[in-house]
Amino acid sequence: MQAYLIRILTLSCLCGLAEQLTPAGEREGLRRSVRLLTALCLLSLAVSPLWQVRDALGGWDPAAWARTSEGDGQAAYEARMAEKWQTAAEGQLCEELCAHLAERFDVAAEDLSVTLSWTEEAGARQLSGVWIALRGGAVLRDPRAIEETVEALLSCPCTVSVG
Repeated sequence: MQAYLIRILTLSCLCGLAEQLTPAGEREGLRRSVRLLTALCLLSLAVSPLWQVRDALGGWDPAAWARTSEGDGQAAYEARMAEKWQTAAEGQLCEELCAHLAERFDVAAEDLSVTLSWTEEAGARQLSGVWIALRGGAVLRDPRAIEETVEALLSCPCTVSVG
């Protein structure tokens, strides 16, 4: 988030500088063109996080959506989108769990690897287990304490391995 704000501030300063360097007076059309271009640059930077969401979902193809939304492939489309959302949610859960454990046990998040296992019951996926691999400085932490923390947090069995 901080890098994003820095990019916005930097681009805003550059756009302001470009507008100040544009000659005024007879060439008002040039000034308007520069303002339009700087506004488009700022707009593209402002909406860039939306592309990251699209990429996290595995890409979004509007043409495919139009084809499947007509009804004949609607179920397949909905299944694909549900799978994409589920994959994105699983990745987010792994990242958040790593960050929580890293903060709680004072280790680097890169030294933790989290794998989730799921079961399907009555058409709904449920978390059935968590496997955590410790590396680097995390191997010095008590695996049982990590297991207890995760089991209390997620209400499912947890296995911690070193290496």
